Amino acid sequence: MSSGNLSVSRSRTLRKVLAGPPGETDEYQGRQLDELQKALLRLAYNHGALKFGEFKLKSGRTSPFFFNAGMFGNGQAMELISKAYATEIVRSGVEYDVLFGPAYKGIPIVACTAMSLNRVYSQPAPFIYDRKEAKDHGEKGVLVGALNQLEPKQIPGTTDKYRPARVLLLDDVLTSGTAIRGNMKLLQELQHTVEVAGIFVLLDRQERVSEDADLCAAEQLEETYKTKVFSVLNIMDLLLFLEELISSGDHLEPRETLQKARNDILEYRRKYGVTDELPTDVM
Repeated sequence: MSSGNLSVSRSRTLRKVLAGPPGETDEYQGRQLDELQKALLRLAYNHGALKFGEFKLKSGRTSPFFFNAGMFGNGQAMELISKAYATEIVRSGVEYDVLFGPAYKGIPIVACTAMSLNRVYSQPAPFIYDRKEAKDHGEKGVLVGALNQLEPKQIPGTTDKYRPARVLLLDDVLTSGTAIRGNMKLLQELQHTVEVAGIFVLLDRQERVSEDADLCAAEQLEETYKTKVFSVLNIMDLLLFLEELISSGDHLEPRETLQKARNDILEYRRKYGVTDELPTDVM
């Protein structure tokens, strides 16, 4: 079963710290990448969006890999990425009224995902995005797009009962969750109360939010905001892709470099990843 199809509430089953390279631990028995995940990871690798080495994160941690969605700079890449988001949204079964893509990287993501939802799944997919600075003239405010979709919705079969608009938040990479918490604050301060029905990210790094925390960022977001977090890819998928790269010989770097990257990621995950046993029902 692909981790990309699981909400974090279920993806706790994928939290076990790896004891060794793929193939030498129960973590990988029965797990494989689907074709869309393979294509995404290959695209990221070839475009330089996925890099291996030493990278200083905002959290202060030194990571053995870096994923930069800003490197996806053409229509072919965005078509594949938006298809992945759209597929994940439909698979999740989460109902929504409007999509929200936070500036800046979230803007092309939300626009292209809306087009994929419309083209492939016949969902109109209204969307909004924010500005880094509010305008005080013309179209004033911070948000742009289908703002009417943020208004309360009348409950079918009633004349005077309404529910909050349901928003899906789309972002690129989830590490500590700091950026998403800022976006949640923005949504909480809107004129109308809205419900964030789901958070969708391209890659979940599955890291603990702090040294002494038991929860990863996605789990903490779920508990704090009473919502669900979904990811197209996670650290397990990245490791599986690395293993396939090493085995295939179709790579841009020496095999030894990729083997070191794999081992460094395993060690990084032991240090910063969350640790639960893997139940047999997902194997």
